[in-house]
Amino acid sequence: MKLLFNVFWLTYFVSSAVFADVVTGLYDAVTRIESQSQSAQSRATRQGMEQVLVKVSGDQNILQNSDIRAHVRRANDYLLQFNFGMEDGALTFQSTFEKSKIDRIIKDAGFPIWGSRRPSTLFWLAVESDDDSERFIVSEADSLLIKNTALRASKRRGLVVDFPLLDLDDIEKVHVVDVWGRFMDNLVNASDRYDVESVLVARLYKATSLIDEDDSVPELLKAEQGEASWQLDWSLQLANQTYNGTYNGSLSEPLIDNLIDEVANQLASRFAIGLSDNRFANERIDIKVVGLENMRQLVKTTEVLRSVAAISDVSMTSITGDIATFELTLLGTEQDFLTALSLEKSIVRRRDQFDQPVDSLEFVLEN
Repeated sequence: MKLLFNVFWLTYFVSSAVFADVVTGLYDAVTRIESQSQSAQSRATRQGMEQVLVKVSGDQNILQNSDIRAHVRRANDYLLQFNFGMEDGALTFQSTFEKSKIDRIIKDAGFPIWGSRRPSTLFWLAVESDDDSERFIVSEADSLLIKNTALRASKRRGLVVDFPLLDLDDIEKVHVVDVWGRFMDNLVNASDRYDVESVLVARLYKATSLIDEDDSVPELLKAEQGEASWQLDWSLQLANQTYNGTYNGSLSEPLIDNLIDEVANQLASRFAIGLSDNRFANERIDIKVVGLENMRQLVKTTEVLRSVAAISDVSMTSITGDIATFELTLLGTEQDFLTALSLEKSIVRRRDQFDQPVDSLEFVLEN
């Protein structure tokens, strides 16, 4: 009787529970358009659909799939609504696509669906001025073209990317030399206060600047460099792994676009749930969540579980004291579920006396 009573009130409360930290606009796109003509709208619709397919799947290779290309040619069939806008003085085409149809063609083509609950990234970016006179760290308060480029690219890929506040706490822990040298240990420690899943560190400079500082490079070679290209060196810390790379180009903004694409690819490869392997489809597991002291916490736990991308269905099967047992139907593997749940800070794996995860699927609700 107690279980039936709790289930009744759980059903009542669940519909109104709301959780933050999710990415919105995954099925929206903004593209530049030269006019409002029908042909221009058709091109912009196809471009917008391509943008959404990459954003939802997390995989740029999806656009090379022949079935997907056929769907893109009929992009109007998936368009829900559109309007025109202005951005930086240019006309834009703002489109929204139908979620159920987009999800279906992505699944049918064998690509993953990357849910709306996504990892966040803190971006430490050091920039050297054009005349090499100074190096500075880009902060959350800055209104710079390079920062806006990063934020636009992040929105295009459906990422949560923030810049450091550079307040007194940051200034005490981080100096520009830390970012310029990509001293990851110090920067990862300084990023703890932001509660992010990944830390991105990069330095942007004219490629000639380091050559000019190198006395071993002949002066003739330095002169031949002339107006050299921009260079972006970067490191990404994700799940105790570090990825590194370098981009070069005549303009700095495309380098930032490339970097955000690479970050999105790395995050999606870890957190997007692949659906092409039917061996794991509809697998069911039981988990226990302890520390549930009232109905509000039970509602919160259920809603958090329902928001996890790796779970297709949640059913509470029993309550004993402050422990609730849930049966979960998974879209992927058990490891996919654990990886996806790691993004949710309010439900964490129970740990033993040595601070290691217990073998059983037991979790604790954090207040």
